[in-house]
Formats: sequence, structure tokens, C-alpha cells
Amino acid sequence: MDSQLYNKLQTTAMNYMQSIRPTLAGSNNPNVEAILSNFDPNFLMDWGHKRFVSTTSTLQDQITGQEFVTHMSKMAQGLETWSIEVQQTIVDTKQRKVMVRGDFFMIPKGSGPVSERTVLNDIIFVFAMDENGEKLVSATEFIDPVASAEIGRLMAANKPDNA
Repeated sequence: MDSQLYNKLQTTAMNYMQSIRPTLAGSNNPNVEAILSNFDPNFLMDWGHKRFVSTTSTLQDQITGQEFVTHMSKMAQGLETWSIEVQQTIVDTKQRKVMVRGDFFMIPKGSGPVSERTVLNDIIFVFAMDENGEKLVSATEFIDPVASAEIGRLMAANKPDNA
């Protein structure tokens, strides 16, 4: 195994995971520049699981890196904050792919104890890297549909028209 390539692929994936944390712990501001710095110019992202995606119109199209940060920024507006704990990584040097599983603790804005608003979204990313292993060429994000529904419910309950 090429340990240098392995380390480069893993580092690139972890750099991305670091970049999607809030700019300041406890805030809800994505670091757009840091996120975009991880992407190849032709980067594309999509979502899984297929059944969930087929029933969720906002996740059905592949999107560019810029479209992803727009999506993330809109999502962040409904969150007080979020944090990420990487649980597992698997690196495939032959295919130049990395799988990362992370616990995303997402706290929608609202009233009530934070403990009652914190939703654990178990997310798995599959990243494909460029030839050098330094940029993400594509990503598939597998999200927990039950957690996503709960986050959506909590965000909807906090919208001004529901007050």
C-alpha cells in the first residue's frame, strides 16, 4: 500500500470535515471559503440513500461546490449551531476514495432546552479525489432520513409564521 497516498487522501477528507464545521464553535456560520478550497473546479455532490432521495425533491439533483455552500448556508440559517465528531474513515488508495462516517449534532433554533433540540444525524460521506489526492472531485452524502425529518420539524416549528 502506498502510505504516502493513503495519508494524503485521509488528510484531504479530514480537511473537508474540518471545513464544514461552523467558523466559530457555537455559531451557525459556515466557512464558505474553507469549504470551497477543498473542491476540484468540476466538483459535484449528490445524496443517498436512493429511496429517501427519490422522495425528497431538494436532494435529487447533483450540485456544484458553489451550489453546495449555498445549500449549506440556507440550512445553517435554521440552526443555532452544529458540531461534528468523525467516527470512522476508510481509505481506498486504488480508487482514490475515502468514506467518512460522522456524528453531526445539529441544534435547530428554537426555545426549550438544547438537549431536547439536539438531533444526532449519522452522516456518511463517500469522497472521490483527484489524481493527486488533494481535491475532492465528487461526494455522496448519505444522511439519516429520520434525523433529517426531525430537524425539519424543529425548524418548521421555529418559523415566525408558526409563532
